[in-house]
Amino acid sequence: MTPEVFDAIIAAIASGTAVRKAVSENKVSSQTFYRALSDPECEKRYARAKEAQLDAVADEIIEIADESPDTTEFCDRQGNVIDIRLDSGYVAWQRNRIESRKWLLAKLAPKKYGDDRSLKVEVSHGITGLSPHELLRARDTLRSIIAARDGGEGPGEPALIDVSPIQ
Repeated sequence: MTPEVFDAIIAAIASGTAVRKAVSENKVSSQTFYRALSDPECEKRYARAKEAQLDAVADEIIEIADESPDTTEFCDRQGNVIDIRLDSGYVAWQRNRIESRKWLLAKLAPKKYGDDRSLKVEVSHGITGLSPHELLRARDTLRSIIAARDGGEGPGEPALIDVSPIQ
């Protein structure tokens, strides 16, 4: 694989194209491309391209959301528009496109694109003298604060609160 072909693949990945598609469009085998990543400089460029790819996917979510939905106009016999209806299948398809991209971003870059449901609280004094019962009561209070903030906790999603002493 020539440096020019590698550059083209990296540019395509950075612009949001899937690796498999970028490699295929440049008529290179996946094995050859991944073998080129054994070079530390190529590996660094690939890592930067993958980060840029995630940003491109995030931009794509905005573009999808901003698209106007398909509509159907219903007219009377004189040609006057009497009703306009959205294509519900199109709306569902767009929602699926957005949700799948959001899921992918949250999985691949959770710190940047994930839903952070944690609550960080630092107590500089006073907690060391609490009894276990008082610590549990403080934990329950924090859970109720989180539940109020998030509109309630879903099943299987308990609030995670670390009440262990700071070392």
